[in-house]
Amino acid sequence: MQQSSNIQRPVAIVGAGPIGLITALGLAHYGIASVVFEDDRQLSLETKAGTILSRTLEIFHRYGVADKVLSKALRVDEIGEIDKKTQVSTFPVKLNVLSDETQYPFVINLPQQDLEPVLAQAAKDSGLVDLRMNSKLERYEQFDDHVILIVNSPNGQESFEAS
Repeated sequence: MQQSSNIQRPVAIVGAGPIGLITALGLAHYGIASVVFEDDRQLSLETKAGTILSRTLEIFHRYGVADKVLSKALRVDEIGEIDKKTQVSTFPVKLNVLSDETQYPFVINLPQQDLEPVLAQAAKDSGLVDLRMNSKLERYEQFDDHVILIVNSPNGQESFEAS
């Protein structure tokens, strides 16, 4: 197979979980098209990761999804442990001490199955992200300037060229 250069190709991302989707949003923020391949037919339906920290909220803000995420989340201003025997809070940490460091001096709780649709919709709305569900990467061949992916999808086996 020949190599080709100076051709604009989308970036391929495998996995439409939070990391894959925020990567696609980040690329879109900088005007770079991507295609996200997800093996499952739909986004997560199960409760998985749920706590989102300040730095992640800053990334969400940079990519324009912070307000949408916050509207669905439970804000947590204090974290700590509870002694199982006494049910007394031990070593609480009030997160407002971070207010000079970040515009998000708190953490949020938002289960992954509630976060993914927000990120997926924002990715689709960008016009630069092609989200392909039920598309499993089988193998790839890497070249100096691009990669060829072989993906099993509802349309059968497809070949896809990406950066």
